[in-house]
Amino acid sequence: MASWVITIPKTTPWSQYQKELATVADSSQVMNYRTRYFPKGMKPKDRCYLVHDGRVRGWMAIVGLVDAPNEWTCTTTGQRWPAGKYIQRSGKFHPVDGPEMTGFRGVRKFEWMTTLAPQGTRQLWTRGPLSPEQEALLEPFLERYELLGRGGHRAVFQADDPGWILKVALTPRGRVANELESVRSLRYGKTSRVPFADCHLSTVLGTEVLMMEWVQPYNIMDPPCCLGELPEWVQWVDFVQVGWDNQGNLVAYDFERLAEEAGYK
Repeated sequence: MASWVITIPKTTPWSQYQKELATVADSSQVMNYRTRYFPKGMKPKDRCYLVHDGRVRGWMAIVGLVDAPNEWTCTTTGQRWPAGKYIQRSGKFHPVDGPEMTGFRGVRKFEWMTTLAPQGTRQLWTRGPLSPEQEALLEPFLERYELLGRGGHRAVFQADDPGWILKVALTPRGRVANELESVRSLRYGKTSRVPFADCHLSTVLGTEVLMMEWVQPYNIMDPPCCLGELPEWVQWVDFVQVGWDNQGNLVAYDFERLAEEAGYK
């Protein structure tokens, strides 16, 4: 699955564009982006990041590539558009604290690792060198999926379905973490003292991985801007690794280690 980036003209206020994003959030309608050509390799389910006023604002899923034969009217704005090629997007918009990006217009491939990592964003993180065995384990995943980050015990990839991620264990502790998170999610769900993101064990590319629903991570720069405004349970989650699921529920997305106050064994 590839990632792409498109520019939204500054003449369109971001507040206005957010209203259009909200209109297609339930996937009942689509947003169209006019382009002179479809980039090689672009396909439905790829991520499409948006740049507005010189900064990456977030992403949504590409749902279609359409070559419209006739003039048509946009159902969200009422604006008339000519025949031509359009990239269609729909579903939930996932905001990110993205880097500055200026100097281009149109659409191009978005190299997540080389573009976002130097900006120090939270979305991509790595820790320590890999052993030859770990490199061999990750090689097929790196060829097939987009790497979102890597810790000392697990690597995280974007699944084919943009609503899910894959946690690949790199060490015995990583395997235990995957098993524990699966058990806690299936046993307690989102109704216990700590609401857990939906997840389950699955086999992908011949390796047992943890499939977890995609969660928009909590960012200290976003409201509520301090932990005191969040539920008490977030302080029991290691490094406050919490965020919002597709229904807007605040959940834990890394819950191998919880404080004793949480009451889980």
